[in-house]
Amino acid sequence: METRDHELLLKRFAFGGETVNEAGARIDPDTCTACGECYEASTFKAIEEGDAYSVRGERCDECGSCILKCPVGAIELSNTM
Repeated sequence: METRDHELLLKRFAFGGETVNEAGARIDPDTCTACGECYEASTFKAIEEGDAYSVRGERCDECGSCILKCPVGAIELSNTM
């Protein structure tokens, strides 16, 4: 893992009253088995350990590495459009 001591400057907006999705990937806590594969894949310490792992959106660069490593398909990127 690389050390990064700042947050990413991802800005999200929506037109016409649509909902704004927060930055970063999402982990479904009901599907997550807390195996740690996503934690190991995260290069910027965006994954937090727990009974079900979670993503710190301000640190996630949305590279998709965690999605590729998740053996149960519990992770998805938020919709941007």
